[in-house]
Amino acid sequence: MQKKETGIVRKTNYFVEGLQDAGKSTFVRLLSEQLKDYQVFHEGDYSPVELEWCARVTKGQYARVLKEYSLLAEEIRKKTAVEGNCRIIRYTQILAEIPDFYKDMERYEIYNGNLDRESFEHVILERFGNWNGEGQIFECSIFQNIITNQMLYLMMTEEEILYFYKKLKDVLAHKRYRIIISDTAYAVENAVAELKAAATGIIGSNEEDGVAEWLAEHVFM
Repeated sequence: MQKKETGIVRKTNYFVEGLQDAGKSTFVRLLSEQLKDYQVFHEGDYSPVELEWCARVTKGQYARVLKEYSLLAEEIRKKTAVEGNCRIIRYTQILAEIPDFYKDMERYEIYNGNLDRESFEHVILERFGNWNGEGQIFECSIFQNIITNQMLYLMMTEEEILYFYKKLKDVLAHKRYRIIISDTAYAVENAVAELKAAATGIIGSNEEDGVAEWLAEHVFM
């Protein structure tokens, strides 16, 4: 999980991906329980690479949002991060009973076809290029949301998507990371019967370091 380079120990970053209901969230939790000093980014969090469930607005658009939703202005400010001339609003983390607030904010996501292909790719590649973190765990930040937007909204072909990921690979060339594809919903041996019945894979008891042993064999090898 760590590599020593020129006398400096650097932590590997982990991107956890997988199909819906494949156990990604559970896997991220298990991984973070073993890597307690790692920072975890779930969908909807303010992430250095991922913007799912976040609104990306200009200064002018931000001023409009604050004015239009003045009753939520204080909460919006708390859930806002500044990136140059842009403001990133974690709007799904705001409790609001105002009609159409979430629908309105969704228009400012970079996904759902809100940006043209060139603009979308520029945002993604720029964010990954500026990212220099270590010791971080990301959920659904490198494949699922990006490819969904490319296929369903930008109508990109398989060849075009592969070409994009070749560019992304070049951007990430000197960064330490591993991509983990979760295709199994795991449960520990001593989990409740209902959870074990729903799982497609069983890990040894967490009271006997079963999770640590599984990660050591499958992830940290």
